[in-house]
Amino acid sequence: MTHQDPQCPPVKAPATAHTGALLQRATIVVLAHRKASISLIQRHLRIGYSTALRLMDAMAHDNIVSRDIKDDGFRTILLSDSDQCDMVLKLQAERNDDSRDPSSSS
Repeated sequence: MTHQDPQCPPVKAPATAHTGALLQRATIVVLAHRKASISLIQRHLRIGYSTALRLMDAMAHDNIVSRDIKDDGFRTILLSDSDQCDMVLKLQAERNDDSRDPSSSS
């Protein structure tokens, strides 16, 4: 059995439009609850563990949450309170713009 070196970051699959939308939703969930855990993302987005893990890794890569898990099972949110508010507003505005974009409908 091989073990990944804890010093090496996990290999990420390329992002797609679908994971981009999921990442936005996961980021909003984490910032709105002021907690970051894989199970929190799973429950709120109704997705599987591996998908939630990839989303959490993406947020860690983007310096939204820490890579390390604390003793209570949560990761530290790395954004200041004002940056968290700004990011939630920005992501919500992007989601609203995407839903109103006539070119996205068939």
